[in-house]
Amino acid sequence: MSIGSYSFYTCPITSIVLNDNLTTIGDRAFQSCSKLESIRIPESVVTLGGLAFYGCSALSEAIIGNGVKTLNNTTFAHCKALIDVGLPSNLETIGSEVFDGCPALQEIDIPQSVKSIGNTASYGCTSLTRVVIQANSLLKSIGSSAFAGCNLL
Repeated sequence: MSIGSYSFYTCPITSIVLNDNLTTIGDRAFQSCSKLESIRIPESVVTLGGLAFYGCSALSEAIIGNGVKTLNNTTFAHCKALIDVGLPSNLETIGSEVFDGCPALQEIDIPQSVKSIGNTASYGCTSLTRVVIQANSLLKSIGSSAFAGCNLL
């Protein structure tokens, strides 16, 4: 089961419950859903498209199931209210600009399995005070300006 690209683009939904049989959330599937407040992505999801939640200005919480190994570019960019992000324990890649322009985000726990963090991944997260990289991390690269503009870090 999948949610295609642009499926809920700009829809005024406040909440949505995703089916446990869902495997794919397409590019821009929920982009600019300005009233969406939280999202829980089930364990069954293995593909989370780029810009999937871009510009969801009321989104304050995102919990991502363990099926997702890659956060594609700009997945949660410009989610102005995003405070809490639960990253999957087997996540391998955090793409470019994933949390770009998320000024309310305060902490990111990078799972041990993450191998790379893309350019400007958390650029402009002005409330970010803590980034935790797990012991024995597989992290090999952190892109340019990954945490630029995070003045409290």
